[in-house]
Amino acid sequence: MKKIYVIHTGGTIGMEKTQDETIELQNEHPLFKQNHLNAHIIHHQLFHLPSPHMTPKKMLKLRNHIAEKAADFDGFVITHGTDTLEETAYFLKLTLPIKKPVILTGAMRPINEVGSDALYNFNSALLVALSDRPNLSDIFVVMDGEIHDPSYVTKVHTTRIGAFQSPNSGPIALLTKQGISLLHQPLLERKYFISNVDQEVILLKAYTGMCPNVLTSLLDLKINGLVLEAFGQGNIPSTIAIELEKFLQRNIPILLVSRCPQGIVEANYNYIGGGKYLQKQGVLFSNGLNGPKARLKLSILLSNHIPYQQLQSHFISS
Repeated sequence: MKKIYVIHTGGTIGMEKTQDETIELQNEHPLFKQNHLNAHIIHHQLFHLPSPHMTPKKMLKLRNHIAEKAADFDGFVITHGTDTLEETAYFLKLTLPIKKPVILTGAMRPINEVGSDALYNFNSALLVALSDRPNLSDIFVVMDGEIHDPSYVTKVHTTRIGAFQSPNSGPIALLTKQGISLLHQPLLERKYFISNVDQEVILLKAYTGMCPNVLTSLLDLKINGLVLEAFGQGNIPSTIAIELEKFLQRNIPILLVSRCPQGIVEANYNYIGGGKYLQKQGVLFSNGLNGPKARLKLSILLSNHIPYQQLQSHFISS
């Protein structure tokens, strides 16, 4: 019989609806006694918090806890709030070298609400964790009967059950009555050692008429990196494009992603603020990651003291 270690961190999947229609954390996790599968399941509550309270330091603690238990279990399931689930999943994909399934799941509706997806998602995650498929021996997100790659999955709706999608790739597999139906191979990501998360990387979204003072004020904060969610293929207002030179002169890396949910940034437009102009200035280009994930990866790279000249290659190769 396989041994599965379930780590609870909080979120809606660990909450219940109260009489006044609010959703709150409970003293005891409602999934602690759930085990309908032929497996030896151990529950552990590492955190008990709503996912907006998740931090990279807590992600690192979760990563280290899994690494400590890796030899004792056949697979892992992590229950997590949906607001930041994709970030924790991607952090683990980048930093946790493990050849066993580590499955993150959550719920859009608490377990005692009509139409709750909590039990379904939890049991689905357990099924994937119990799988013998070698291509599922990594970190994945399981929601609404779909298996997603952490590199691409994102929350696209505020409330509906099918809130998680992978806009650039689609799910890698589906859970059916017959088992797991693989659609395509997951993306292979390089693993990075990490012992601390002390690099301050800021994420900004470009908008029309963006004031350059927004960027200037960041220079006083002594940040380590900047991620810009640009328009379209990777273009920004000319006013802030000029200000970026001050960051580059201080060797503060700037990484460009797109505000669009699909596609990648490219150096095509050659005007002030255009992608080609930014590339000539030394701005880095991501490969389809969204802003929050690009920020996490840049922070991890900087924590590993990757030289500025080598940073771009890490966003091209994976």
